[in-house]
Amino acid sequence: MRSRIQRRGGRATQRGSAALLTVLAGAALMLLGVALILALADYGVTAARASTAADGAALAAMSMSPLVEGSGDPHAAAAQVAAANGATLRRLDVDGWPFNVEVEVVAIPATRLVRLAAPAVAARAAAAARPREAGGDVR
Repeated sequence: MRSRIQRRGGRATQRGSAALLTVLAGAALMLLGVALILALADYGVTAARASTAADGAALAAMSMSPLVEGSGDPHAAAAQVAAANGATLRRLDVDGWPFNVEVEVVAIPATRLVRLAAPAVAARAAAAARPREAGGDVR
């Protein structure tokens, strides 16, 4: 097998080594770019999942209101819906009249790289039930 090291003017040269290093550096940058794109996509999916869970949990808690003929525990309903959407109920505030619900949920990203940068993605949602006006319009 022939060596690529050649002697020119008393010093050794390596033909093709710069091209090989360029290819390897390009491949490493492409791999890093793909990892970054996947991490950003995972963060976006996690944020959407948290938002969906917060909306659903707020509506589930609202469905327990006597104003909409519901009965039961709004905390349990909100926690169940949040868990079904892959999130954890962090806070639920139920305010008296008009009936207001504010929910905060937390979702954990699936990718380890994203968990290092953003260990949890929080989302908030609110729902309110108000009495009908005299004309039948809902406020």
